[in-house]
This record gives sequence, C-alpha cells and structure tokens, in this order.
Amino acid sequence: MGEVEEKLAKSLTGETTELIPYLPYLLQDLWELGSDPEEIIGLIRKNIKKVKDLKILDLACGKGAVSVKLAKELGCHVDGIDIIPEFISYARQKAFEFGVSDLCSFRIEDINISVARERGYDIVIMGAAGEVLGSPEEAIQKLKNTIKPNGFIIIDDAYSREGVLSNYLSREQWLKLFEDEGIQLIEEKPVNEDELSDINDKNNKFIINRANELKNKYPDKAAMFDGYVNSQLDECHELENEIIGVTWLLKKNLKKIYTLGCCGLDCGLCPRFYTEGSSKCPGCCGVDFENKHPSCSFITCCVKKKGLEVCGECNEFPCRKFDKETGEADSFITHRRVMQNQRLIRESGAAFFLEQQNRRMNFLKTMLECFDDGKSKSFYCLSAALLSLKSLDESLIKADREIAEKSIGKEDFKGKARVMKEILSQFADEEKEELKLRKAKK
Repeated sequence: MGEVEEKLAKSLTGETTELIPYLPYLLQDLWELGSDPEEIIGLIRKNIKKVKDLKILDLACGKGAVSVKLAKELGCHVDGIDIIPEFISYARQKAFEFGVSDLCSFRIEDINISVARERGYDIVIMGAAGEVLGSPEEAIQKLKNTIKPNGFIIIDDAYSREGVLSNYLSREQWLKLFEDEGIQLIEEKPVNEDELSDINDKNNKFIINRANELKNKYPDKAAMFDGYVNSQLDECHELENEIIGVTWLLKKNLKKIYTLGCCGLDCGLCPRFYTEGSSKCPGCCGVDFENKHPSCSFITCCVKKKGLEVCGECNEFPCRKFDKETGEADSFITHRRVMQNQRLIRESGAAFFLEQQNRRMNFLKTMLECFDDGKSKSFYCLSAALLSLKSLDESLIKADREIAEKSIGKEDFKGKARVMKEILSQFADEEKEELKLRKAKK
C-alpha cells in the first residue's frame, strides 16, 4: 500500500502519507473534489446520443459528486470507486439524498486493482487524480481496457501553458499521446479562468479553517497541516499561472490504423480521404466513420468481434467474405490490391505494410500539393496505389527535371499536371497497370 498511498497523497496535494487519515476532515466542506460535474454532464449530453442507461465507471470518485449528478441528470448507471472509506460513505449518503441509490454503486478500492478487472463500460472517468494510475501513457492504456469498443474516456487533467516550463505535458504532447494510443479527441473544455480564482479562494478558505482546527487539536503536527495548506496554495497558483486545467472527452478507436481498411482497401490512398466537406471519408473506423458508413460486415467480424486490425491477421483468412473480391471491379477506390495487401500483412506484418503505405501516401500528398490541376486526384490516387515505389520515386525526379527544362512556372498546375500524368502513364505501361477505375462487368 505504500506506493498507492504516496500517489493518493500527491493527487490530493499532500506532501506525506501521514496526512491521509486527516484528509476527510480537511476536505469535509467540499463535495466536488476537482472535476466539475456540470462540465462532464455537458460533454456527454452534447456528444453522446443515447445517454439513459449508459454504464459509467468513475475512478477516484472522491465524494461522488460527479457520479451522483450524472445519475440524477442523465439516468445512467454509475460505479464509483475510491480508496478513502469516508469519501465512499459520503457518496452513498448523497446518492440517497438525490434519490439515485438504485443507479449508483460505490465501493472502497485501489483503482489500480479496479482497472485490471473492470470491463465493458460505455464511459470511464478519471477526474483530477494525478498519477495514481501511473504516467499519462500508462493511465490511458489502463482506462482503454475498461470500456467497450468505441467507448468513451473522460480525463480531467492539465497541460502546460505555452512558453512555461512545468512538469505537465504540453497540449501538443497530450494530443500526440492520444493519437499514439488510438483514441480520438472529441471535445475539450479548458477551465473557465474567469471563475477559477474565485473558486480556489472559496475552497482554500474552507481548507485553511479546517487546518487551523487540526493544528489546535494536534499542535505537534502543525507543520504537516501548514505544509498541506501551502501545497494547496501552490497548486492554485500553478493552475492560474503555469498550467491550464482541461476536461477531455475521448473516444476509443475501433482500429488504430484507419488508413488501411480491415477488408484490405488502401483508405489512405482514396480520393474521399482527401476530400473536404460532407463527402470526406475519415478512413476505416476513423472519426465519425459509423455515421458515414453505418454497416460494414468486415468491421463487425474483424474488428468488433475479433479485435483485429485487418482480416489478414485472422486464422480464417480468406473467408467467404472475400469470394467476390477478385479485383476485377472497383468502387471510387481501386480494389486491385485488396488480396495483395492482406497477404503482405500476413507475411510481413502490419508495421512493414504501413511503412510502405506511408511512402505511397507521402507521394500522393506531393502530387496533390504540387501537381494537381483540380481534376487529377483520382488518377494520382490510382498511381500511388498501383505503381511500384521505385516508379513513384523516379516519376518525381523525372517530372522535376522536365518541368525545369520546359520552364513551366511554379503556379502552372495544369502544365505540371500534364507532365506528371504523362510520366506516370509511361511507368504504368511498363508495369502493365491500368490507371483507370474498373467497372463491374454486366
């Protein structure tokens, strides 16, 4: 318990574990310990369609303010867990007062044990609990395991202000971490700085008053209580001047690799992946994918049921779903590499395939940025998907040389596109590839 107690004390701004038995007394005037229930309720209401009967896990729930108010306002079921018995007792009392005892369940437990066991929640909340679950990366990995595929994570934490050195991650570092861990940022709510100072002043007055009472009762521990008050004041100063408090609503991706369809399609080389507006496709299981493509048997089987990235990882590949995947007919994206992609992943692994695909995507981005005349996107997508990497690399070299020889201007996209398309067509002829979408035979 030593390490757990140290993390607990730190999360509640305590400098020593000796303070833990006194925390309930010091914080007795506060119900909301960190997270703002109204902010969390607002995020859920705005971004999640069916809120009633949601199953929510509230880790380090404190005195249950978030849990109880979620149950009361949204009618959802909440399991709250905290290691301090007095906090859990208070949470149960509040659930009874608010008439939601049937919707709230509270228990005393180390949340490190909880995250190793709890599964199948729609939402998990980790509110203002510091590094109780480890580093930000470790915490996110543990939180992901508690929720369903496409479930949500709510984190109340902070990031360093621009230009300020602190122990907190920067916002950019947080966003990179989310991306690396396969979770989408749905919405973020920075703390209201106009209200922050008033809230801190009010809460600190309560804490200082209780600390003075304890100093009178236990004069030999006065330094410890003064240290706690000073730590609270330091944290408030840090929050008002060095870091920005924030509540993030995150969504667990069904897949990490959204540029590759589980069916084998090169989503990252599709024209719609590079389209702006309502017709833009986010890639396989990317942001808002289910609203654009509500039904996909490949995703249901491969991703949701078996937890795989691509069908090529499955022991049953190729199954009957691929009987019609002959490569003879395309949609708005070529299907000619579907089986080849799956077999490459099966033989060499997803990492090797992604390295190859990233090179193709970089080529395509160069085409769209430097050689697009407004009507060549599909052609470039086909080229990037079908031609060898060697031909793609050489085409750029040849195009640059020919454009320079013909003195084609930098802004003459039509002239540059004409040169590039001629070169790509030559390579396609050599490789016996057809840079046209194939229609299904009647």
